[in-house]
Amino acid sequence: MDAAILRQHGIKDILKLKFRKAAEEGVIYFPVEGELVTASATRTVEIDALRFDAITGSVMSMQPVLPVTADLLIVCEGDSDRAAIAILAERILAAAGSRRSIKILTAMGKITIPKVANSLWNTFHTESKVLIVTDADNDPAGTLAMLHNGLEFNEWVAAIPNPSIETWLGVKVQFVRRKGQSRANICRDAAKTLDIDALRASDAEFARFYDAILGP
Repeated sequence: MDAAILRQHGIKDILKLKFRKAAEEGVIYFPVEGELVTASATRTVEIDALRFDAITGSVMSMQPVLPVTADLLIVCEGDSDRAAIAILAERILAAAGSRRSIKILTAMGKITIPKVANSLWNTFHTESKVLIVTDADNDPAGTLAMLHNGLEFNEWVAAIPNPSIETWLGVKVQFVRRKGQSRANICRDAAKTLDIDALRASDAEFARFYDAILGP
């Protein structure tokens, strides 16, 4: 609804894309926009217009979003995760003086991450590495197995905070509910003041996230 009304992409075009993706590929929560992150700024971008090529069985790009190729594509669970990840990524890139660009997309759920990542893979070209960020929900091994079983390409790594990304941010879920504020705003504020170096040293999954942001 935000993309259709607030950013004026049009409800008709967005529904056509979502219905086609659901019918042709079984992807229910296909994102129509995401975050484009660099060291200097984060902005919302429209995801490429896509079509399904029945001959090759792949998703083809019709109108590439600039920059054509991101250095890293991140797929996460929801909008509050995306908000926090965007700020953390921007801070990490800025501190390192990196010129890498990152696209962040939401799957709107944990179990849909593999389908969304598979669907988007060809759109962003094979030079883009994929980072999956998803909650462990107290089952890191099971979460990793779910990704291995569902992802159809090899160029991916995963950062799996346990039990959730709020663990990285030092935010308790009960506190979020009590405050009455949106989860996205609380996560965003926490990401702005997080001690990145300390968390990197103490949390192996965050260290994996950090290394993926900066790349080789």
